[in-house]
Amino acid sequence: MRKWKILFGALALIGVAVALLAKDQLNRDIIQLKSGRIIPVDRVWESGADLFYENDQEIHFISLADIQSIEKQSLSIWLRTTGAQIAKIADGPLNAIHPLVKRGLGLMHSSNPVHWLLIGTLALPIGLVPTVRWFRKRSTKTQPVQLAAPPEGPCQDMPNRADMVRFFLGLYRQQLGFGPEVPTDFVQLPSPPAGTHQIYELRVKNGGEWIKRRMTLGPLGEDSGSRSKCYYVIFDQHLVVKIPPKPIADFEDYVASIKKERHIVEQLRPKECIAPRVSVILSQIHHLPPQLGLAPDLLEEKYIAWLRKTPAYQDYLKINGTFVFFMDLSRYYFLSHIIESLHDLADPIRSEINSTADLIRYPAKFKERYGEQNESVGFEIRDLYHQCEAEVRQLLKNAGKSAAVTPYRTQLWFLNFLEKKDIGASDSAVSGPIADQVAAIFERWFEKYVGAVDAYLAAIRAFTARLCLEQNRQIISGIVTNLLELLAWLNERKVAMRDLKPDNLLVAGDPQNYPAFLRSASDYSLGFIDVETAVYLGSAEGATTKQPLLGGTPYYATPSHLFPNHALQVCLNDSAWVLHFQDWYAVLVMTFKTVTGNILFDRTAKLFGDIKNRVADAMRQRTSLESIMEEVSRRFWRSAAAEFRAKMKAHESALQSVEVDLPPTAKALFIHVLRRDLASIDASVRQLVDGQRYFSSPESREQLQKSSRRRVCQILKALQTKMQLDPPASDALQASERFLHHLSILKALMERKVQMIGVLEGANLPRLNAHELLLLMFNSVLKTMCREDWYTFTEDTPRPMLPPDDELSLATTI
Repeated sequence: MRKWKILFGALALIGVAVALLAKDQLNRDIIQLKSGRIIPVDRVWESGADLFYENDQEIHFISLADIQSIEKQSLSIWLRTTGAQIAKIADGPLNAIHPLVKRGLGLMHSSNPVHWLLIGTLALPIGLVPTVRWFRKRSTKTQPVQLAAPPEGPCQDMPNRADMVRFFLGLYRQQLGFGPEVPTDFVQLPSPPAGTHQIYELRVKNGGEWIKRRMTLGPLGEDSGSRSKCYYVIFDQHLVVKIPPKPIADFEDYVASIKKERHIVEQLRPKECIAPRVSVILSQIHHLPPQLGLAPDLLEEKYIAWLRKTPAYQDYLKINGTFVFFMDLSRYYFLSHIIESLHDLADPIRSEINSTADLIRYPAKFKERYGEQNESVGFEIRDLYHQCEAEVRQLLKNAGKSAAVTPYRTQLWFLNFLEKKDIGASDSAVSGPIADQVAAIFERWFEKYVGAVDAYLAAIRAFTARLCLEQNRQIISGIVTNLLELLAWLNERKVAMRDLKPDNLLVAGDPQNYPAFLRSASDYSLGFIDVETAVYLGSAEGATTKQPLLGGTPYYATPSHLFPNHALQVCLNDSAWVLHFQDWYAVLVMTFKTVTGNILFDRTAKLFGDIKNRVADAMRQRTSLESIMEEVSRRFWRSAAAEFRAKMKAHESALQSVEVDLPPTAKALFIHVLRRDLASIDASVRQLVDGQRYFSSPESREQLQKSSRRRVCQILKALQTKMQLDPPASDALQASERFLHHLSILKALMERKVQMIGVLEGANLPRLNAHELLLLMFNSVLKTMCREDWYTFTEDTPRPMLPPDDELSLATTI
């Protein structure tokens, strides 16, 4: 009787659970795709050619062309979907047991999944009674403890640095031929304090001995909140490991994600392009039968086929239960590492301080080396040194050590303290207490002269930066040339990468000639690491551009990265052109960083998080994206323009000192863009002239449209003279003054672009300095990304503060 109570109780519990689950699921909408896949959703809305949907507060999209229907989830659909999922879960483990089971699962898939779900529901209570009896008997016996297998389901948390190290530790153990029962451990070794890359020692215990090896691991990219998180790894080879933003548990979904990028890779050939491959990791633990001349793509297909037959090895592609992507960088170099090395001043500053040690005692020599503007700094540092030297000499005399310490050694201590080195550690001849007292003297006097010390270090840093720029100018120029060639190549191939940044670009050259090949732009090229966010712009006639992933790295992205194609088309008239100019913006920022070592829009980038939230909220609430785009674009581009003017002014000398050769493809692209800009400005001039009321006759309007900037300025000056002779000026005259000022700026911008076209067309291999290049590029980006009515003034707003003949003013004018 008790058995039947257990049986009926279990059936009741199962029934209640199924009813509650069904009630929750039956309230949801579903999207049924033409492929047969069913997606339950919380909300849906259309935007252009795509359908956006929300699940668990996350927004996704899918093409309308792929959708069969949208309907409420019925009981039969829910049972069928749930049954199919149960069959899929059972498929993997049972496939490995026996071919007969595999055959049985084939029958299971071919029959109605609902039947299997009902059979499973009825069979569970039947097996429950003997299971309870078996547990009762088992509880009276002592059983050995078994180690639990690693979880197969995806972990909710994105794998972190420690998880990455554990993964490669397991890979190392597998390479050594040991099983999971063998003890392992890892420790972090000392690394340079300024670096983000850490060195780890991996340990596998064999008997009483630890077998050891090292690996290097570090994050890639700025803290951007972009979709995927990437790590740079050195383990037998140089790797990039990309962790998807959402866990991937299904192998076929994982393979589909890898193959999805191949279309873009084909469009970019023969440019070097690194895409994820399963063979990157599997080739280290399992070698397929050798086949001479097998292409990498065919080798990849063979490894994928082998993984389907031996699913246990799929776990070697997972970290924390989610599949991750592996890319081989062993034949290439990161552009980001090269740029960082060009502007790493730590060693050069240390060398400069030590090689010019005598300058702290001779202000005249200090002024000669670091410039007249630092003359007072030389005197203050000398006074500081003399104060420290006198007190240290007295300390050593009292301790009976004065004879053993030369003035040169005292000077060396002073310089070591400047570099924040431990005096005792740098001079073993000094006892601990004496070293501590000397350091205390220095610390007290350095606090009194803190302004002089800061000015001294700033002078050293500025001098060292100029020296490094002089030494590396040829390399910097070559990198910028290759960046422009890459931009022109993307335009030719009709691909927008949309997440260009130094961490996503590789340098391909002869490894035997590195870094010497960097001195010639023609001896190497730039390629791509990961094409996750890329989109092909060369769609068939009448077809719309495919919707790319939304998002970007704030330092290298604009508000347009966050809006769907439909909104870009409505607001900016040409979504494909805007997508292409997202890469222009990134190349602009990378050029500035390559020359100066600094981020161009670090303050403006801080707006990106708020803009992202605004767009997401608007999409959830189904409000107009057009109004949101106008608001955030106005705010973003006004900030960017102000920051651009400030940074360009601050680094003007360095930017003007670097001259860049424009490749023929980049020359053609720039001329095309400049002509397009001219047509746009001409239309703006015509609209501006037709919209004003002071010059009303057709003849005067035609004259204004054809007038040069100089002629417009003459008319403006005559008007201002009239206003001064007859104050107060009428509202009409003040509006006319603002109109003529605006017109003079547009005329100046047109003349500057015409002049630039002449420069480019007049040379086979034109050369611009980096300052000119950035002015040209920023204005074209601004005109593409921000409408004139969002950004500039009207007749009713105050006149602009910048003069029309100022280059920075022109660059930030639409």
